[in-house]
Amino acid sequence: MARIIYNQWKSTNWATCNSFLNEEMKPVRKDTLWQHENLKKYIYEMTNLRDPNNCIFQIDHIESALSPDLVLFENQLPFFIVMQLFNMTNNSTDSLDDLVRMSVKTFVWVTPGELLGAPFENSREDDIEHLLGLLHYCCCSEFHSMVSPRNIVEIKDKSLKSTKELQEAGIKFKKIEGRNLFNIRFVNGTMEIPTLIIDDDTEFFFRNLIAYEQRPPHTSRNYFTAYNNFLDCLVNTSKDVEILTHHRIIHKVLGDNEVVATMLNKLGNYTIRSDVGYEDVYSKANEHCRGNGMYGWGS
Repeated sequence: MARIIYNQWKSTNWATCNSFLNEEMKPVRKDTLWQHENLKKYIYEMTNLRDPNNCIFQIDHIESALSPDLVLFENQLPFFIVMQLFNMTNNSTDSLDDLVRMSVKTFVWVTPGELLGAPFENSREDDIEHLLGLLHYCCCSEFHSMVSPRNIVEIKDKSLKSTKELQEAGIKFKKIEGRNLFNIRFVNGTMEIPTLIIDDDTEFFFRNLIAYEQRPPHTSRNYFTAYNNFLDCLVNTSKDVEILTHHRIIHKVLGDNEVVATMLNKLGNYTIRSDVGYEDVYSKANEHCRGNGMYGWGS
């Protein structure tokens, strides 16, 4: 239905399809108003818009709970709808970039590590599908710029042994700071991995972004799917989580080691596998192990 509205809007204008929205899309209209008002009141640096008696902004955990709802896969609305409402109510100095910055600030609550890069610059409305798509872009743009120039060749090894097995094969693990969560490297026998925070929102965050990547039409930017596949290789049991936690690669705010292992193993169920961005890591790690006499490694 949202696609029908989008096509109608593109072929005419907002005013022409406004009556259609009013009659047939009351749920969409209500959701759009909710998103718009919360983005402005909750994020925008216009404190006079906030009602001091509004319980949402008086209690921190209620305020932070709004962000996940904004990026829930099935809650997504075409961004042009939110943008058109924004245009009706904004100040003369506000712009699409202002709305994008407001939206990006909501994502801070749900990202489980160093992910958010620079948002859109000189944004065009057609470039933004919806809030979840904007979140995906902000999280993946930095890593995509590093992956794209690489001369990627097909790899023989599309999996890794578990953390425990890699450690037994002589591979070391090191937490890396100041690097995008996806930016994992294998350097001189050491797996360099940025810290992943496991909390209440981690599973929700990954499930929605993996779902976004898996929906048609499929693209090559399946970085959350590829990252999850990498973690699924590293983590088979609670012992693997224990080792990664010891090296501060996993920071648990919620659950014991077994709970974390189960969550990471189930995230990729029923998804199309992707290894994009980690071909070099798989190849070098498995080659290192074979070079240490681990015959049959990587199979």
